[in-house]
Amino acid sequence: MYITPNYSLTRMIGSAVQYVWMVRYPISHEKYMLLAASGLVLGEGITSLVSASMAAAGVPQYPFHDSS
Repeated sequence: MYITPNYSLTRMIGSAVQYVWMVRYPISHEKYMLLAASGLVLGEGITSLVSASMAAAGVPQYPFHDSS
C-alpha cells in the first residue's frame, strides 16, 4: 500500500514538533498536548468538509490556469 507524502510528511513533522515540545517544555506538553492534537484533528476534518463542499459546488481547484 502506497501512502502519499501529504500524509506521511505531515505526520513526521508533527511528531518532530511534538518531540521537541516534550523535551523542551515537559510541563506545558503534559497539560496541553491532548488539547492541541484534538484541535488539529478537528481542524483537518473541518477543512476536508469545506474542501468537499467547494468541489461539489464546482469551485475551480488548483491549478487555476488552463491545462490546454
